[in-house]
Amino acid sequence: AVSRIENGAVTRCVNPACPAKIKGSLVYFSKRSAMNVDHLGESMVQQLVAQGLVATIDDLYRLTTDQVLSLERVGQKTADNLVSAISDSKAQPLSRLLTGLGIELLGQVAATQLAKEFGDLHSLLAESPATLKERVAHINGFGAKITQSLFDYLQVDANRQLLKELVRLQVSQPEPQPAIMSGGPLEGKSFCVTGVLSKKRDVVQAEIHAAGGEVHDKMKKGTSFLVAGLKVGTSKLKAAEKYGAKVISESELTSLMEAPQPIDQTPQLTEPAEPQQDLFH
Repeated sequence: AVSRIENGAVTRCVNPACPAKIKGSLVYFSKRSAMNVDHLGESMVQQLVAQGLVATIDDLYRLTTDQVLSLERVGQKTADNLVSAISDSKAQPLSRLLTGLGIELLGQVAATQLAKEFGDLHSLLAESPATLKERVAHINGFGAKITQSLFDYLQVDANRQLLKELVRLQVSQPEPQPAIMSGGPLEGKSFCVTGVLSKKRDVVQAEIHAAGGEVHDKMKKGTSFLVAGLKVGTSKLKAAEKYGAKVISESELTSLMEAPQPIDQTPQLTEPAEPQQDLFH
């Protein structure tokens, strides 16, 4: 039977052994923003699950070249590339692993904050339930819902066993702790980054952190700026107006970091002078 959380917007399958859920979780885990496993597309996942070679995420890290070669229309080079890519993904930091697990409400930014708090997966698992909840609740931006979601995930035996096995398999590395500039140009300012940018989004977010700024996963009360690249959704722009955040371009963000100047945070409701800003309105 499917289930819907009270007042929730979606209906979910709650069967952890559901083949569709297994396939979806593996595809999500391999995404570029998560563990970035090349050659693990939907068709490959479909075959691996159908042949019983992979049923959980940790099964990926036990795959052999011979097992992959047993699949239809898979040659030596493809098999070698996949096994190599899976092995390479072990070097991803904890934040990427946490993102790839698909924990409800735990997005990329929140996963990074959580990873910085605990450092590595072993430390996260070693916390007692009471201490875990207390530490997570004190992470900036973690409200009651996301704290409870993480807590609930870690209380499920199957999930804890999965994470312990990933520790044993040495999947993911400790989270890098970037130096944050004390009194940096972005100190006291918060940013939400959206759209297509000239750099990967996580690189831009890291630069904001390094300059003393705070990054929000989504627009909310207290967000100072929305950094908008190309192909920005109207919902983000409306949220920026709702919360009084100023919409700026990537180049304007760079200017703030390089030569900080006082900037008016009043939302611009008129058409900007520069043509390239049209997409923000």
